[in-house]
Amino acid sequence: MLKNFTLRMGLVILSLFFILTNAAGVFAQGLHKNGNDEVVVSYGTDVARYSSTITVISEDFENDEFPPAGWSMFSLLSETPTWEHSDWQNHTPEGEWSALHDYGWSGASDNWLVTPQIGLPEDGFYYLSFWNMVIDAEFYGKNSVLVSNGSADPADGDYVEVWTPDAVNDDWSQVVLNLEDYVGQDIYIAFRYEGDFSHIWVIDDVSFGEELDEAPIMLISTTQVSCTVGEGGSGSKSFKVINDGIQNLNYEIEIDYVEGNGWLTANPTSGSIPAKSSNTITLNFNATGLS
Repeated sequence: MLKNFTLRMGLVILSLFFILTNAAGVFAQGLHKNGNDEVVVSYGTDVARYSSTITVISEDFENDEFPPAGWSMFSLLSETPTWEHSDWQNHTPEGEWSALHDYGWSGASDNWLVTPQIGLPEDGFYYLSFWNMVIDAEFYGKNSVLVSNGSADPADGDYVEVWTPDAVNDDWSQVVLNLEDYVGQDIYIAFRYEGDFSHIWVIDDVSFGEELDEAPIMLISTTQVSCTVGEGGSGSKSFKVINDGIQNLNYEIEIDYVEGNGWLTANPTSGSIPAKSSNTITLNFNATGLS
């Protein structure tokens, strides 16, 4: 005899709850980049110079100039290829361009695309957001984002890595990083490509300091789970709880039985999910004693 269990997520049997903690900031409007600022765009190991800092970045790479005004590029190994302005891939709605690093064909590459210096006010929004994709992911080397509160030049050793992906694929995905630890400091943000005849990395729609909805957003990978087991048997199925928002998603799972008792357990029953991440929930079914 087979026993079929069907759960409908969010209805009577299995309920997911999340606890929202949302600390809204005040957007600092007072500081901005002066149109008369000195900007020197650098290549190789030359450092870009600025006469003041900015507090907000919004860059979609749609202007003709590359790197954009105030941005810098540095090459610690081979300079060919390096970051380039590309119309091959684009994420911006109705746009054409992005920043792209091709795979290296003349030796190992360690190339950096660096933002202008950013001043983080005491009150504001401290999220770095960007979209990226990896082409030829099977040959992936390494992508990372680093922050320096000292020199813009990576050769000076001031950068600290704040992000590198756990996995890569050839679809556009958004990355959101909280840089609140650098409040009150002047920083540079670097996009670092490392590889030797490896992958292609594309980034677009980079923003920092802009107002964002910080709330966590809970998604569930499926709304129904079915598991068929023999009499007295057991089985398991899984689904994902996804946080598509920015702040951590804190969740709890409760099970209410409509029929029978004790035949279902969930693991884990609670957790905290960072931005743009997910947790896998395993459901264990046990038909012992059921008829």
